[in-house]
Amino acid sequence: MVEKEGTQTTASGQMTVGNAVYELFISALTIYSLLVLVSYWLLPVSAATKQALFRSDILLSVIFLADSFRSLVRAPDKWAYLKWGWLDFLGSVPAVLPLRFARLARLFRAWRVIRTRHPRQVLRQFERQRAEGVLLVTIFVSVMLISTTSILVLELEGNAPDANIQSGPDAFWWAFSTLTTVAYGDRYPVTFLGRLVAMVLMTVGIGVFGVLASYLAAAFVGADRIGAEEIDLLRDDLAEVKGELASIKALISERDAPRQEPAGEEGD
Repeated sequence: MVEKEGTQTTASGQMTVGNAVYELFISALTIYSLLVLVSYWLLPVSAATKQALFRSDILLSVIFLADSFRSLVRAPDKWAYLKWGWLDFLGSVPAVLPLRFARLARLFRAWRVIRTRHPRQVLRQFERQRAEGVLLVTIFVSVMLISTTSILVLELEGNAPDANIQSGPDAFWWAFSTLTTVAYGDRYPVTFLGRLVAMVLMTVGIGVFGVLASYLAAAFVGADRIGAEEIDLLRDDLAEVKGELASIKALISERDAPRQEPAGEEGD
């Protein structure tokens, strides 16, 4: 039985429609992780690029593992969740790449949640939980940027004679440190196109974390204190008050209306 829109779990131990924004985030990450797997196994990429893809997948595995524990903790019936939730844990194992296809179960679960909601309802929920929504978008964009820019810089710097980013681990480390605007300087691009990628990564990194900081600050000062459940209760109370007012108006109109006597009674 699905509970009200503000809730988090169902009687079967699964997530409810109340967190459709989070499920959209998980769906996007799952699809992206499957694209990473396809690139790793099927595309004719270099060994260094495969190393970068593998490290990107490890980062995704950590996020999925945290999601699995989150779902387990929030499930009212832990055994009911583990009936299918063990596939979530299996798809989060960081060392065995073929097990990643168990993430399809997570995608199916998220789709079951999202399909019950109208896009307008999901958008309205995102507006109610702006701080959480921006946090999830920031995580997704950051993961994509780290993965794609590490691969790009490997391809662009591979033929440069004085390049110092030559392996997947170096490229991944450079992308991560550049996105966070730390930039230790031990790894850096030397070609024009490589530096152009770095400029884009630094600019987006500043913007992403700036927006994140502003919304988190708004959340801490209480801008998003009223949740979806409270808003629904207020709407229900308002509808009840409107109904009572309509009944009172009808009674007043009926009392003040002039009474018309039957025509036959005039002669009497």
